[in-house]
Amino acid sequence: MLFSDRPFKKLSLSPTIRRRSSQDWFELSFELSASDFELIQQLNKSKSSLFWAGEEAFVLDQADKKFLDFLGPLSQYKHLRPDAQGKITFQKNFSRNRIFEIFDLKNLGILIETTPEEEKIYQSLINLKSLPPVTLPRKLEGVLRPYQEIGVQWLSFLYNHRLGGCLADDMGLGKTIQTIAFLELFKDSYDRALVICPITILSNWQREFEKFSSFSPFIYHGPQRGSKKNHKIVITSYGILKKELEHFNQEKFSIVIFDEVQNLKNIKSQGAAIARQLQTQFRLCLTGTPLENEVLEFLNILDICLPGIWGEDFISKFRQLPNIRSSLARPFVLRRTKAAVLTDLPPKQEQLIQLDFSEVEKTQYLKLFLETKQRIEMASPQEKYGETLNGLLRLRQSCLWQSYKTSFLSTKVDFLVDQLDLIIKEGHNVLIFSQFTTYLDLIEKKLQQRHWPFLRLDGKTSLKLRNDYVDRFQKGECPIFLISLKAGGVGLNLTRANFIFIMDPWWNPAVEGQAIDRAHRIGQKNSINVYRLLIKNTVEEKVQRLKELKGQLFEEVMGDKDNRFNGKISMEDFRQLLE
Repeated sequence: MLFSDRPFKKLSLSPTIRRRSSQDWFELSFELSASDFELIQQLNKSKSSLFWAGEEAFVLDQADKKFLDFLGPLSQYKHLRPDAQGKITFQKNFSRNRIFEIFDLKNLGILIETTPEEEKIYQSLINLKSLPPVTLPRKLEGVLRPYQEIGVQWLSFLYNHRLGGCLADDMGLGKTIQTIAFLELFKDSYDRALVICPITILSNWQREFEKFSSFSPFIYHGPQRGSKKNHKIVITSYGILKKELEHFNQEKFSIVIFDEVQNLKNIKSQGAAIARQLQTQFRLCLTGTPLENEVLEFLNILDICLPGIWGEDFISKFRQLPNIRSSLARPFVLRRTKAAVLTDLPPKQEQLIQLDFSEVEKTQYLKLFLETKQRIEMASPQEKYGETLNGLLRLRQSCLWQSYKTSFLSTKVDFLVDQLDLIIKEGHNVLIFSQFTTYLDLIEKKLQQRHWPFLRLDGKTSLKLRNDYVDRFQKGECPIFLISLKAGGVGLNLTRANFIFIMDPWWNPAVEGQAIDRAHRIGQKNSINVYRLLIKNTVEEKVQRLKELKGQLFEEVMGDKDNRFNGKISMEDFRQLLE
């Protein structure tokens, strides 16, 4: 039977919802007629707004959909039987982090009891200007900028009301100092706090605490680490957390800070699973890039700092992003951009430099291109994906350098050396980024031939040398800093630089943004010149297009644009790269 054969009925559920008092949970009791209870179980299996129930056709409106989504599956209550009045009653607990979902339902006319305190929380979070002021610690008076003070107010509000959040300010806007100010402000109200971050910035956190707070933090890392119960602030790495979850739960930290939380972006990763098992009363995530590749990363990060915000099996809500974004996520995510708050920050000029291969490079590239396509075409279905990735890697590297007879050829390095010749003579300071350490080796040889002093930071650089190199660069001892993107994309303050070269493009714009923001941040006094080098008529041009799509995805989630690009790089994307 077709829907068109029968008139539609509007779903008319009539639940009675009662509230039990609880500080940390919404403990709700639902009373439904037996027929409504059976109907809801059928509706929970349906993905459509049009629904058959027996011989009747129903249509679900927005309130119905939100209520059913909030309620979740009722399979665990299948054993319940109606009472004498034909009613079925059951209880469900909902995370306090779903407060905005509760008010969404109230605004749609569904009667759910809320307290005056919860009403105040709701109104305050939808309007940051109404957040109560805080008295900053004396050591930070006159140090924080106005937007940073608002950030501390926001963190304080979330903490006072047993919520969590994600501070997602643009890179270089001082997420660390805002967090330290918050921890200093409430130091008498919690026992201990744990900061988890990439290993490369452990020392940076320690220095910032010593500079802006009364704390003497302990870095729990390395072979000599041990339990230090006398330290109120403990700093550790994601790697140690994975190995010693039980230890950290035994230590009982009241507050946990996840810095550069994009390290846990993959919901299927061991790190994300362990982060969810960490027992604490308040969770805060810090990141300048809350979304890098796909929307699910953003939802995952929010679920780490606000457990239960998406309800049961939140992955199934992935397709409902527009509703999730507008009604649930935004109040718990605070993001300010440099353009909006740092009106005194010097301008940043970005240029895409398109270069032509030499004839020899062009010939060798085309030969490799045809060989790559042939390998992919001949590969078995099981091997095709891996062969495609390997082929793309070889093509990208051939845009950077090629072996020729007894030397190497590189149009990009030739261009770089020409530019450096003038830049160094004029007394400027330069950051040079690449994803490939082999490429940095080749650039290093060219710099040595010119007798230009330089520093280099990659995955093999120790923490001690890393800090030493940063200090030397900031003091002006070396004008050139070679940096691998993976090792130096976060946790560095290199405001002495005013020229930046991105030697090889990647389809993730967040990675490049992190690199550029090593220099374009608070403390920068000079305008920044950013050069992205790209070889024309090669796979690099296609990579640039994919990067633009990634940028659209970020705007879709963090802004108001309504694009539907899902952010994943599919086999079809790879095929287009190789056309």
